[in-house]
Amino acid sequence: MAARLSTSQLARVIPCSRPLLVATRPLSSSASRPAPPKKIGGKNVLWGKKKGATGEEDASAGGQGLGNVLDEVTLPAPDLSSLTVLQPETLTADAVGDVRAFSTATLATFKAVGIPPLLEKEFSFSRRPATVVRGATLEASSILDASKKSSSKDSRHVITGPAGSGKSVLLLQTLAYAQATGWVVLYLPSATPALNSSTPHVYSSTQALFDQPALSLQLLSKFTAANKVAFKALRTRQEWTFGDRVVKAGTGLDELATKSVDEKSATSVLEALFDELAAQKTHPVLLGIDDSQALFATSSYVDPSYEAVESFSLTVPRLLLEYISGVKAFTTGSVMIAPSLLSTRKSPAMTRFLGDEKSTASSAYTPVGTSFDTYTEILSGLKQLAVPPRLERKEAVGVVRMLQGWRGVREIVSDQTFLERYVATDGSPRHFRRSLEKSVEL
Repeated sequence: MAARLSTSQLARVIPCSRPLLVATRPLSSSASRPAPPKKIGGKNVLWGKKKGATGEEDASAGGQGLGNVLDEVTLPAPDLSSLTVLQPETLTADAVGDVRAFSTATLATFKAVGIPPLLEKEFSFSRRPATVVRGATLEASSILDASKKSSSKDSRHVITGPAGSGKSVLLLQTLAYAQATGWVVLYLPSATPALNSSTPHVYSSTQALFDQPALSLQLLSKFTAANKVAFKALRTRQEWTFGDRVVKAGTGLDELATKSVDEKSATSVLEALFDELAAQKTHPVLLGIDDSQALFATSSYVDPSYEAVESFSLTVPRLLLEYISGVKAFTTGSVMIAPSLLSTRKSPAMTRFLGDEKSTASSAYTPVGTSFDTYTEILSGLKQLAVPPRLERKEAVGVVRMLQGWRGVREIVSDQTFLERYVATDGSPRHFRRSLEKSVEL
């Protein structure tokens, strides 16, 4: 067998039009001396060396500030106990732009009924979820103050605004304000689960509707958990019969909603609970529904002939629509809904109501469904509560302070950086916040 050629021999035999890209460092028995590390400096450094850092700290960082990075990452959670709680007495004109923490009772309600996933993720960044007071917050609280002694038929609102303007946050702020002032809160973070065929449905010949027993049972449990004190204090005004179960007059609403309730009677109990809440005057009632556009369109459910079922033919959506439309009303209270523009479930009627004609099938040759007029008529009786698409300057400053408190922003935000982010995002609440969280300069 011929001897194998060495690398140097191959290099002489094989022609090459350009030099080989091989290491040129010669072999040496002595230890090599590495080149000194490049100094990191300048204003573009993400993590600078702390003033007064010891040599040991600097050495642990390998000469490049890694120790400081670890120090920042492993900092203990900030103390937010000094934050003012979102309460009626703290919501004044001077409070716009201030950061307000949600109360313990409000957070318990959020946990019981749920909140939109995006907000749940944001709140998980802090031990104490907080929010920034906006001008729309004061407007919503004024609506509740005016409607706590009048029928909900006269106080039915749709929170409007472009995507990312803060509609869901405003609805949660309204919920917190209502709970702090003694209201009963019936909140749904999304109407979609009532219409996307995620729970069973069965036709009820007595009601000529499609019953949703499992969903009704879930809502009874959530509403009771969110209003424990009020439901325990309120009493039924009449006797109710649900199959073999009889609920006598004077029974607490907590017992009505939870004891001996099964799927067969869940829908009837839910309707009875709404009737009792509608009749009483002790506690105003706030019905708040986020991601509500699904209520005003054909559902994903089908009947035995595989025809799509309209939302008003399902027991739970129909119950909600009755109070939204004013067919039924709470003696004292308000109805407030908010559509989601990012949802995959669209409603031509809601789109038309919001004035987005470009997205609406306005052509006479484009079908919108026989129920379009019904949903349009329901929406026509609602008032719009507009959320400004842009943050005011002091509201934007409040967002920065909140993020710094949560350590979403680790460095001081200069006036230049603030204005750059504010102008680049056109003051959009969602985009402005994300630009601060993801900025490479912060």
